[in-house]
Amino acid sequence: MKKIHFLITLIFILISARSKAQIGAVTLKDAVGNTISSFGSLQLAYDAVPDPMIVSFIIELNANYDGSLESYPITLNSIAGAGPTNIVTIRPEASVVTVSLASTQNNLALILFDNADFVRIDGRPGGQGTTRALLINNLGTGTSSYGIDMINGASNNLISHCRISGFTTSSSGGKGIHIGPSVSNPTGNSDNRFEFLTFDNGPRYYMNSSGTGANPNRNLTVYGCEFVNVNFCGWWQQNGTGKVTIDSCFFYGNGAGGSGSTGCFPILSDFQTDTIIITRNSIYNIDNFSNTSDITGIAARSFNAGSVLRIHNNFINLNANNPSVDEIYGIEFGSVNANEGVEAKVYNNTIVIGGNAVGGTSGTVNSAPLSIWNSDSLAKIDVRNNLFINNRTGGAEQHVAILRNSILGTNTFNYNNYFSSTTDFGRIGANVYTDLNGYQAASAPNDINSQNEAITFVSSNDLHLLPPSTGNTALYGVTLPEVTQDYDNELRVNNYMGADEPDESVGIASSQLSNNFILYPNPASDKFIVQLKNNSFTKIEVCNVVGQILYSSKISSQDELIVNTANWNNGLYIVSLFADQKVLTSRLTLVD
Repeated sequence: MKKIHFLITLIFILISARSKAQIGAVTLKDAVGNTISSFGSLQLAYDAVPDPMIVSFIIELNANYDGSLESYPITLNSIAGAGPTNIVTIRPEASVVTVSLASTQNNLALILFDNADFVRIDGRPGGQGTTRALLINNLGTGTSSYGIDMINGASNNLISHCRISGFTTSSSGGKGIHIGPSVSNPTGNSDNRFEFLTFDNGPRYYMNSSGTGANPNRNLTVYGCEFVNVNFCGWWQQNGTGKVTIDSCFFYGNGAGGSGSTGCFPILSDFQTDTIIITRNSIYNIDNFSNTSDITGIAARSFNAGSVLRIHNNFINLNANNPSVDEIYGIEFGSVNANEGVEAKVYNNTIVIGGNAVGGTSGTVNSAPLSIWNSDSLAKIDVRNNLFINNRTGGAEQHVAILRNSILGTNTFNYNNYFSSTTDFGRIGANVYTDLNGYQAASAPNDINSQNEAITFVSSNDLHLLPPSTGNTALYGVTLPEVTQDYDNELRVNNYMGADEPDESVGIASSQLSNNFILYPNPASDKFIVQLKNNSFTKIEVCNVVGQILYSSKISSQDELIVNTANWNNGLYIVSLFADQKVLTSRLTLVD
């Protein structure tokens, strides 16, 4: 009995100590940083914000915060007076290195935006720098287990510089960020922005928007985010979602969802409404290993009437072996049905398919950079200035540069470069064409200026162009008003096909910024080179996505720097060059 009493007392002491440690773990401040009060939980601090608001407030998570005193979900309700100048910002305190909001909540969210407007979750300590110090991790296994959930008209919110994780499984699981229904609020969960987030280690769906037809979620922007080891979907857009922009994001790694029957889709749109813009993204190294389910870089599987797709300036590099995968497509329009009037604009994308297939059924298609299944005579499909390269071989199935089930609709296909390493060049309907001439005849009057050129890239992982492709006038496309810059935000001069507009005066593929330096190759493997175009730079730094400085060096008078990255992890890095009061940055991706 004494032992039992001792254990109970010890447990009570430990619980009390943990609770005491959380007292003051969250601080409510005014807009200029003056402390108003301290709390043991984020929920209590948010509830203490005056309603109505007449000024902005800051809620800071201190280093000892662990979420143990929270009652989940942490609910952020609407506050009267919230607006562009009256914002609630939730962030780590300035001295924090890392802070975690981690819990196992089955079929609940850790943070619930319930009609909350003008709330910012900023994962940077003190709101400064680029470090992603805040981890939001729901290990719940239920299909409604969310890291962050938005419902009932949550609008004008910003989530930035956080790491989002969750439970990983091949066939079920929750969502990192869920933008859900707005049952009675006609605004939907709209005008929300998600930027510089890192999604890793699950869950099955990293981001998902599923609204209602009556009150759709609109004007959603996903910018500069990193989706690591996409399990099933990076971004999944369902019914009741419109006007979405996905810009400058990275999707890569093991597609673990392949062990199920549903495939791996970095970007997936179902029942699309309104417009989706997919631009300047990099999708690469999606590996299902020996699994059989499909891999598609960008998939639009179904549409509502009047939908518009704008897909331009993307690098899609599906060159992992994936021997047993049933189908591999760079971009797929899965089902354009009659009388939907879908409008698709596919401009200046570079898509490479690779690997060696095994098995399969003769007469069927295993891989294609572009696959379009259109049954709508009202559809308008415009495909120009793309590089469609299929280097995949093996198996009994076909590996084509383009797959079209029909030529219905108003079609504009031209100034594309098609290349297949097999004799199955292109397919329209059941007909397979073995060369460009045969395909052009079937596609006429389209594709009269399309080409069949072998392309030289910086490497198998870096799809920037190298000579002899750089300077090859056969790869000049046509001027398109919608695409005036390339993947690296450089102005288009010769309107090269594909996402890269190379600098012909330099003759190498590059990521340039303000014409002051060139960084290549990008993606890199064991090293990268920075070529300086003026001598005013004094220092170089390379940081990972959580802000840790992995390399720092003074710059003297040299015009070229070589940085060894052989022992670095794959992923996204930020290269910064310092000159007096100016800092120039460029993104760098490391791959195997």
